Amino acid sequence: ALPISRFPLVALVLLFLTVTCLVTAQEEEADPVPLGGMPVDNPPSEGPPTEWTAAEFVENRISLAPVMMFAKSYCGYCRAAKRIFQDYEIGYDEAPINLMGAGRGTDIQAALYALTSQRTVPNIFINGQHIGGYDDLVALVENGELFTMLDAASISYVIPTA
Repeated sequence: ALPISRFPLVALVLLFLTVTCLVTAQEEEADPVPLGGMPVDNPPSEGPPTEWTAAEFVENRISLAPVMMFAKSYCGYCRAAKRIFQDYEIGYDEAPINLMGAGRGTDIQAALYALTSQRTVPNIFINGQHIGGYDDLVALVENGELFTMLDAASISYVIPTA
């Protein structure tokens, strides 16, 4: 029997995630949601305006959520990041930018790029600080810095038992 190297397995998983994102990108459609996340024809009596710029939406979501993830519903890396948050019982807010309506997701992604110089999702913020994407989140978990950041922001989490 030949020894199985981890590199081909990792490469295969990354290829699968990439193909999954590309193939399903065109399959997902949803009703448009305004940037504020509220129906335009039924605005609340109080709260944020329903006609926001993409930059205002991004800034608002980052400032309101202790852990904020901008994602796409079909992205494997976004699902993997959500699993990390769920495994550690970290409360997070998510903005699935591909479900925001015609052109809005593109505008939001451009606003995120202007803010972070990151073009990809997930695009994650903790206590207003940009931490990066999935690989960055994994690195923070592995070196323990994620928990230091969460402690400093008084964000609760649970370390799973083996």
